[in-house]
Amino acid sequence: MIVSALAMRPPDIADHTLLRPIGRGAYGEVWLARNLMGTRRAVKVVWRRQFESARPFEREFAGIQRYEPVSRSSGGLVHVLHVGKNDGEEYFYYVMELADDAGERTDTVMQRSSDANAISPQESTSSPLRDYDSYVRSEAFGPIVER
Repeated sequence: MIVSALAMRPPDIADHTLLRPIGRGAYGEVWLARNLMGTRRAVKVVWRRQFESARPFEREFAGIQRYEPVSRSSGGLVHVLHVGKNDGEEYFYYVMELADDAGERTDTVMQRSSDANAISPQESTSSPLRDYDSYVRSEAFGPIVER
């Protein structure tokens, strides 16, 4: 459910404007974003609070760092274009090419409200992602974990 993303302010992602949440994946939420060039991207945000301890959070972060260069080696993988981390707010994120039709609908820019911990849609003419399971599968190539 996307409600958790709507209950808090959007995280700060360098050089990107988060437009709206478009799904959830393992450990985090996926946002539709627009970069400085105007290109739409998907940004997955993984919060430390989703894990019982720091070790699996750090393992996932290390996994996405290893996956990032591999993702662009095959046409069959969702390309990870950037990986970043905010230690102060305890999350990491990765920017991906946009899959499916998530970028074809009207943008909804999430604005900070007077409550510092809440966001509200500036305008909303879009519907939830029509094929959520398809999007999650296309995005689920996520972190590679060594066992």
